[in-house]
Order: sequence, then structure tokens, then C-alpha cells
Amino acid sequence: MAINLVAFVPLFAGCALAPESPESDEGAISADLPTLPATKPQSDPTIAPQVRGVTEKPAQIDRLQTPLLPWVLTINASAADLWPSQQITVSMTANQSVTPTPLFMTVWASRPGSNAVLLARCGTGTFCSVTYTESTPGLVTYFAELTDGFDHESPENSLFAEAADVHWLSSNLTLTASPSTLPVGGTTTLTAHTVEIGLSPLYTEIYDETTGTRLALCGSGTTCSASVSQAVATTHMFGAYFSQNSAAFPPAGTVEQTPISLVTWTASGYSLTLTSFFDSVTATSSINVGPTPYYIEIFDVTTGARIAICPTGTVCSGTASVTSVVPHGVVAFIASNSASLLPSNIQATSNTVLALAQPPH
Repeated sequence: MAINLVAFVPLFAGCALAPESPESDEGAISADLPTLPATKPQSDPTIAPQVRGVTEKPAQIDRLQTPLLPWVLTINASAADLWPSQQITVSMTANQSVTPTPLFMTVWASRPGSNAVLLARCGTGTFCSVTYTESTPGLVTYFAELTDGFDHESPENSLFAEAADVHWLSSNLTLTASPSTLPVGGTTTLTAHTVEIGLSPLYTEIYDETTGTRLALCGSGTTCSASVSQAVATTHMFGAYFSQNSAAFPPAGTVEQTPISLVTWTASGYSLTLTSFFDSVTATSSINVGPTPYYIEIFDVTTGARIAICPTGTVCSGTASVTSVVPHGVVAFIASNSASLLPSNIQATSNTVLALAQPPH
């Protein structure tokens, strides 16, 4: 018993025990004893961790159990019109945070006839944005939506946010060579036409693609020209580019380029013109090629394929295989029979025309 008494002394330290008396009852004894708490304080390190672990829920669980408001998404683009290679910031905002949910805020870009491209995915907060640039002109629609981790549209977002349309501007670049057939030593003029490009970070450049030489550089205006002469009989290919300022060929950062235009320096005296109506093209020669060793040949310079050959007469027609919205360049020659571009023994070259896909019936 002595061991037990010693063990309990500290519990009553500083308190005098009442003498045992027959008259004493439990109430009198308890009145003289200190009042002890029923349980240990929450801050007691021997119990607090277990209490917190049992009674407190993780903050995320509480948030997940909090009813969410109906989702409201908005989207904003920093510009409505800008040139390819310029930067745009597209941002979306939600009326509540996606942090406590399994959802993601996503920003998408879509072009007509193409699948949407994911630009940004954010799994926290109420704001998501991306800064980038487009490399080709055209209308791009940006939209925001809530998705799951696999970029599937979520049930909470059956309707995506209002869309933001942005026009990535085009220079409307074209190139002409006049004349396209001329005597040896003669001078042809190459002219590139555009919309006003003064506010663009890009340039109009004209190249002799046969030699890889830049012939002209223009940073503003709507026309850019170069004059070219050759001292021997030859045919050269020329192209215009809307691109970064680059003397190297092909130029860096090309946004738009024309189909090649060809010019022939020859002593033949022949000439050739070409017209188009959608994908149908017709070449007209200044001479009947029947009595000559040459043919009228028409080539799709976009694909390199020969689309027509005529051994006699002054007129030759063909059809270009254009299946997309991108036009094909087409050119005609008076030359030897050859299925490869360029044919041999070119005596005359036509102007380059654009063949377009037939409209839907």
C-alpha cells in the first residue's frame, strides 16, 4: 500500500487530508478536494493530436462539400486585329475557384474547318491565361470551358463561355512578272502587291529562287518592285515573301509566299498567255506549235505536276487538282516534251495564274 500512496501524492500536492471521522460523509470529503477537469485540455500534447485527427476534416474536404454556384466563365483577348508574329494574350476568368474541384480551366483556339487547339490548362484559382502568336493569317476564335483531366467537356459546363474572335491580318501578297518572255538582254519587272504593311513587323521581299538572291526588300507601302535582266538565254524562277528581314533564302519567319513566277529570256520571238476560271486553265500561244518541235505544256507549280500537253495548235487547256482553299499556281510553256518542271528547251513562258477549287454544287 505504501507504493500506491506515493503514486497518488502528486495528484493532491498542497492539500491536507481530512481526518477520518464517523460523522464525515462523501459530500464533506469532496467539498475539501480540488475540482479536477473531466477531460484533459485540448492543448495537452498527449491527447490533442488524436482529437484533431478524429474531429478535424481536411480543408479540401470541407470545400468539396460546400455547394458550388453555377459556373460563369468569361474570356478576353488583348487585341482584335494583329499581324502574325505579334503576341496576343488570351485569358479566362471563372466566378469561383477550380482548386477544390477535379475540374480545369482551359483556353482553346479554333479556325474554321479545323479542330480546336488547346492553348492553356489551369487547375487552380479563378484565372487562366496564355501569351503566344499565330504564324498564319486568318480568323481565330478563342473560347474557354471547364474540362476534366482528359480535356473532356465537363457536365458543369454544357455551354462554354462567350467566344472572342481575332483577325490575324493578311498582306494579300501577289507577284507579277512583266514581261514573262523577252529577248536576251531585255529587262523584266517583278512587282509584289500587298495591303499597307507599314504597321506590320514583317517585310515584303522578292527573291530570284533560281540563284537564291534577294532582289528587293520593302517595309511599308503596297508595292515592292525589282528589275532583272539576263545576258544569256535562260529561265529563272522568282517568288515574293511576307517574312522577317532576311537576306538568306528562304527567308526566316515566312508568313505568306506567292507561287513562283517564271521569266524566260529567249531569241525565239514566241509568246504565251495563260488564263484561269476556278481550276480550269487555258494557254494561248502566239504560234501554232504543230510545225515546230515544241509543245504547249501546262504545269501546276504548287505540286510540280504537268496537267496538260498539246502537240499542235495555239490553244491548250487543262484542269488543276485543287482540293483545298489554298490556290495553286499554274504556268504554261512552249518547250520540248517533258513531264518534269522545268521542261527542257523552253522557248516561251506564260504569266502565272492562280487555280481555285470549284465552289460546292
